Amino acid sequence: MPYVITVMTGDKKNAGTSARVFIQMKGGPNKETSGKIWLDNGKFERDRSEIFNISLQALLSPVQSLEVGHDNSGVGAGWYVEQVIVYCPITGIEQVFPCRQWLASDSEDGQIQRTLYEQKAMRQKKEKSKI
Repeated sequence: MPYVITVMTGDKKNAGTSARVFIQMKGGPNKETSGKIWLDNGKFERDRSEIFNISLQALLSPVQSLEVGHDNSGVGAGWYVEQVIVYCPITGIEQVFPCRQWLASDSEDGQIQRTLYEQKAMRQKKEKSKI
């Protein structure tokens, strides 16, 4: 199943990261998980969005929750995540998962991975893709 994932880095000083970033989605009728999906081609820079087209075996839409995190590698690994948007062309559902927190071992609570939940008021139903 195809998904379009948009990861937005916030507009704060040193918000970007050079660490390896991943997401893991959970959802669908059987509450399945995608497993860790490494977003290796992204440049997670301050006030920028990165878009990823991924394909999974299972239909997880609507997504119940998602994990976002990084491996804490590289110089300046800390990262300020604004939000993650998940769009499934098969169901036509676009979901917004706000974060608005640092994923950094040296700030706030020291977490480099967080569980995000959908802001349901932001959900949009788009035209389904004819794939």
